[in-house]
Amino acid sequence: MDGHAMTCLWIALALRKNVVEIRKVLKNLFPDLVIADWDLSSFELAKQALKDSTIDTADVLFHVWYNKSEFPTLIEFDRFPGHIDEAVIQATTIELARLFANAFECRSICEGSAYGDDDSPYWNIIWDQGRSYLADNCDTEFGDQTGGPVEIVREISISRFALDDTGRLIP
Repeated sequence: MDGHAMTCLWIALALRKNVVEIRKVLKNLFPDLVIADWDLSSFELAKQALKDSTIDTADVLFHVWYNKSEFPTLIEFDRFPGHIDEAVIQATTIELARLFANAFECRSICEGSAYGDDDSPYWNIIWDQGRSYLADNCDTEFGDQTGGPVEIVREISISRFALDDTGRLIP
């Protein structure tokens, strides 16, 4: 897995999208990369996926979960190009969320603890029509399945990040 990081990248979408639609967006963004998905919804499906040679060679490896919140499609990236570094992971996640929001013309949400008002783990960034917002997912259906919708705290200005054709953050 040279040049690939096992990461904790995730984004969620305000629309229900399937694996084929998500893979198509990723292929459009990163046409030269090998993009694969796997189904981790059961032990048997995960075991079967591990026998697929594409999983070992994929530059981008992801799986999708569905939930009943206002962000019903959760995309978790199990492999993505780049280095494991919190600053890189945060910037890459924010840019992917922005790109997916644009591609599907919907709101997206991603991890945003670097922008929060304190060190709680509940801070997110929401992208909506090209604008970014700090959000709190504590006691929400999305965050911990205990409450209502994710609360937008305020609009924030985030410096634009960019990913190159290989999915790596451009410094």
